[in-house]
Amino acid sequence: MTKDLQDFLSNITWFFREPKKLLVIGERHFQGSIEFENTFPLLTSLLKKARITKVQYENTTYELFGWTGYVGDSMGWLCEEPVYLKDNTKSLHPDHVLLLQNFGGITERWNEPEDTWLCNLNYALPYDYAEEGFNGWEEPFLEYCEEEGFNVECHSRHS
Repeated sequence: MTKDLQDFLSNITWFFREPKKLLVIGERHFQGSIEFENTFPLLTSLLKKARITKVQYENTTYELFGWTGYVGDSMGWLCEEPVYLKDNTKSLHPDHVLLLQNFGGITERWNEPEDTWLCNLNYALPYDYAEEGFNGWEEPFLEYCEEEGFNVECHSRHS
């Protein structure tokens, strides 16, 4: 068991309810497609610095992306493995589809910095949780844009 996995399990005790059923498949380095690397150069750079531990729990395979923090502790993301979308039934943006084919999206995280965009965000970008539109968040979004000085028009498909 890697230090990243040990740290994840000690910090995020609720995710794998029965840790004894967790199977470590192996370790790997990130390698995205050329299109992914050209479209997401900063994310590619970050992902290439990660230690990746592949694990399986029940019938799902995950990839644990780990980095060493400033004080030597591990931090990172538990991600679903990349998915090939033969049918884009959710009408996702082509860049999101490209992302999912190379990086499965963040399911959980541990020891994250306090000033991250992921703070209090569950399930960042994975296919199963992707939705089109704001799904009830139109008003807070528009208020935030107004506070920040952005002029945005939001057209709901359901009105």
